[in-house]
Amino acid sequence: MFYEVLSRYYDIVFPRNQSAEEFVRHRLPRGAAVADAACGTGTMALALAAAGMRCTAVDLEPEMIRQARQKDTQGMVDFRVDNMLNIRNWGSFDAILCLGNSLSHLDTRDELRQFFADSRGTLRNRGRCIYQIVNYDRILAVPEGIDLPTLGNNDVVFRRRYVPTETGGIRFQSRLEADGQSWDHEIALQPIESAVFRRMLEGVGFSVELFGDYSGRPYNKNSSFSLIAVADIG
Repeated sequence: MFYEVLSRYYDIVFPRNQSAEEFVRHRLPRGAAVADAACGTGTMALALAAAGMRCTAVDLEPEMIRQARQKDTQGMVDFRVDNMLNIRNWGSFDAILCLGNSLSHLDTRDELRQFFADSRGTLRNRGRCIYQIVNYDRILAVPEGIDLPTLGNNDVVFRRRYVPTETGGIRFQSRLEADGQSWDHEIALQPIESAVFRRMLEGVGFSVELFGDYSGRPYNKNSSFSLIAVADIG
């Protein structure tokens, strides 16, 4: 229910990020076949399609895909409703994206490992994956929890708090305020530390480079906001 409500305001809370688009576009070959897992309302996929790439974009939330198709007035992207764990059913690709901390919504390390292995299995020769999550090294070091920057504008506000649990998980607490209403939500997330991220990717045959933001700065576990992994078939 919460994510269905959030989808109505998604493009305000998560507007187009040209730095992210440039980071991704400059690391993919011209005309690449790209899968965007957990694509939201399709902003990244539409930008890549406009740059000449062939995009399949998938999200679990039907309302996200409805909006994505509505935005795709030229029919450039193959939008689908599906679970990212079914990636092997989508075809073969030159590149796979999973951005926006979506990997943390997988329930177990086994599911995460399987997603990485299946991603590698769908890649063509010299294929590449680009993954982005928040910096869990920094979050897990603060037992009382961390508030991330508020998103949105004067009319729509999205608040986020990450709280480590005694069992090593994360309680993700969020609040959406819009149109005179508010919605509170809490969900368990799977934190993925940088060492675990690298080890899992290398374990299924990738070579990995880590970045701390979309400007291309190297990852720093103490100060980076994001963890971005560029994973190539080694």
